[in-house]
Amino acid sequence: MVFDDADLEIVAEPFVGSINSMIDMYANGRKNITAFISSQPIPNNTLCLIKVEGEGMYQLEGTDIVGWLCPCLLNYFPSYVDRIYVLIQ
Repeated sequence: MVFDDADLEIVAEPFVGSINSMIDMYANGRKNITAFISSQPIPNNTLCLIKVEGEGMYQLEGTDIVGWLCPCLLNYFPSYVDRIYVLIQ
């Protein structure tokens, strides 16, 4: 699974490991989704990732699933934030 961001000239940046499983849980079988992310709550957000010990490590709220987000995340936030709210469309 990969993502693109034309504004940042990011093409086919891969997601790895459990992050793919997290996305699959909410993509409802779709191959293409749009995900909006914020460090502040998003109305009707789809999921929330909570920072855990280890650089770039996040746990899917309400589960034991933990995954790694690469330093590419720092294109969107000034540091690894405590929570990432995600709205998938």
